[in-house]
Amino acid sequence: PVKIACTLPETKLTSPATGRDAGLVRAVGTFSFSAAIINGVVGAGIFSLPAAMATMAGHLAPLAFILCAIAMGAVVLCCAEASGRVATSGGTYGYADAAFGPL
Repeated sequence: PVKIACTLPETKLTSPATGRDAGLVRAVGTFSFSAAIINGVVGAGIFSLPAAMATMAGHLAPLAFILCAIAMGAVVLCCAEASGRVATSGGTYGYADAAFGPL
């Protein structure tokens, strides 16, 4: 039996400005993270949902999309109204907390 030894060179993250050990580097900021999440949601909606819906709705799929868009428009307006009435942040939990009290 032949033993193969492989050693990898030790690498360290160094700061380009100072040349010192940088430790962990924050490479993804808030904007980049938000963009990745939005991309995933929109991508799933664009590529997977229409195919599934077209098989279920058949030739009425465009009408179903229009009805869903109208319904989602109503949901968006409700969320906008709720966010205008609640002065704190927190999204849906903040709205429910303001309406029903703490859980």
